[in-house]
Amino acid sequence: MSLLDIALAEKHGNTINSQIKNLILNHGSLERNIGLHINLMNKIPRFHKASGHAFDLLIKKIKQIENRIDQYMEYMLELNLAIPDRAIRLIRLKDLKRIFSDKKNESNDNIISKIEKEKEALNNTLYIAHNKIKKLLLRTKFQLSNLKNEEIESMVDKNRKKNGNINFAAVGRIFGVDPKTVKSEVDRRKLHYLYKSPI
Repeated sequence: MSLLDIALAEKHGNTINSQIKNLILNHGSLERNIGLHINLMNKIPRFHKASGHAFDLLIKKIKQIENRIDQYMEYMLELNLAIPDRAIRLIRLKDLKRIFSDKKNESNDNIISKIEKEKEALNNTLYIAHNKIKKLLLRTKFQLSNLKNEEIESMVDKNRKKNGNINFAAVGRIFGVDPKTVKSEVDRRKLHYLYKSPI
């Protein structure tokens, strides 16, 4: 409701409460006050970081504007005028306080249950990863058994120690298996001649 609304209402013969006239003359329209309220509410985070006297003044001013908006709404209800949606949906200081107090009042049980859920999710992830590793290890073992004797011979000859012995650890790293696995594969295939140095 603005001065224009008052002028139109009086032109049509409707009498407007003098209190609402004074409110509009002194503080502007309801829309203007809602805009001021929203603007000041948006400044809360910046003033809160600084805290002190400026923050207290900001909160005091917001409360004054909220009281003024309530007066507008009371008069509009008395006059059976439609209240704008912006005024109905307006977030007030008490709404902010309730939201933040609800977040602070989260009990330790909720925090513990969240941690338990995260732990369970991590355990599931580890279980899946462990199974994938097992499958990959089995796959490499099968790959080692699929190799031809000549391929194993060439890898062993390329990875000998200085004294001529087989470097099972180096061959195992190439195939992605344990050195004992390489040794057992050489024994299984009866490639005992590889133990002797070619030099």
